Amino acid sequence: MKLISVIVCNNGLGHAKRVSYLIARLEKNSNYSFKIYAGRAKLNFMKNCVQSDANISRKIEWNELNTDVENYEIAINEKYPESWYSSDIVW
Repeated sequence: MKLISVIVCNNGLGHAKRVSYLIARLEKNSNYSFKIYAGRAKLNFMKNCVQSDANISRKIEWNELNTDVENYEIAINEKYPESWYSSDIVW
């Protein structure tokens, strides 16, 4: 199974909506799982978007990441150091 890690920026809901749509589209291919990194508000928004579909929900690992855009890489390295190495793609 391929693992796709997605960092959702904290500026508005546009990126969160696009990521939710992407997950829903890719879920049809059962060969994908997802790690989502986002602030708490974005995680809650995205969970509400996909919670009705159990197939999608069980393939997602939710990771809270509250930081400014400029500091995402540093914050992920500090809080989730293995994330870069366990993913097949980071978006």
